[in-house]
Amino acid sequence: MPGVVFDRASSCYDATRGLPMGVPEQIRDQIVRCTGAGRDTRFLEIGVGTGRIALPFVQIGADYTGADLSLPMMEVLRKKIATVPEGAGRLKLAVADAMALPFADARFEVVIMIHVLHLVSDWRAALHECRRISKEGGWLVISSNDRAEQKRSGVTAAEGLRPVGQKWNEIMNELGQSRSWQPRGQWIANKEVRNVLRQMGATVGHVTLAEYRHRPITARELVQYHRDRIFSSDWHHSDDIHVMASRRLERWLEQEHPAPDTPYQEQVQFSVLLAHWPVDLSQDKGRS
Repeated sequence: MPGVVFDRASSCYDATRGLPMGVPEQIRDQIVRCTGAGRDTRFLEIGVGTGRIALPFVQIGADYTGADLSLPMMEVLRKKIATVPEGAGRLKLAVADAMALPFADARFEVVIMIHVLHLVSDWRAALHECRRISKEGGWLVISSNDRAEQKRSGVTAAEGLRPVGQKWNEIMNELGQSRSWQPRGQWIANKEVRNVLRQMGATVGHVTLAEYRHRPITARELVQYHRDRIFSSDWHHSDDIHVMASRRLERWLEQEHPAPDTPYQEQVQFSVLLAHWPVDLSQDKGRS
């Protein structure tokens, strides 16, 4: 079974998960610097989506391939690249499963996976696929899942966004919709990912590619996100359960949240695990 498909998010993904102006370019420049990428480097992004990571690479003419389960998400990206014809010729897109990529062995120098691994049915199989299609000495850039300590401004933590998510989970548990059993949609600790990558022979570091502030958001907006099923973790519930839960959450917001319309902003670290695959020197030793 493949991972979570984001077809239904294609029309709202950029508005709700988009990065602030200038941040995608910072991420691109840091990836290029950390991997030593050049003009002939072949990039693959698994879970390319609407291109929030890919577009800055396309703009500089990088040899970039994007893979995703969602054709509608990639159609949004196609419309974006129509505005950068100088780079569009080096972008290739493929509908593909992270656990069974349609690419030859040792095809890419840099493989990128941002906010994807927790959505895959078998994340270990996806990592093995990353290794298979990576060249010797290549790189895997995979988003960090350890939640960085958030610096809050404007309101206290108790008045912020976290209580909304906590209450939503509480309501879902009351309705018999506990998320703890879900095979997908759960964050995977960096330690687990590191261990698997090291068992596969990679050296693994932790790098912060950019720091930025989220746009201000209120608790009321976040409640609306849940009601409108913006988050993939809300997609598997039945319509009846979702309507019931949304009503309870809205009632809680009005009756108990101390500041539902106060903007809340967080400082974010965009961090990744940077894995470097070894170079097999055995053939060179055999010739010496």
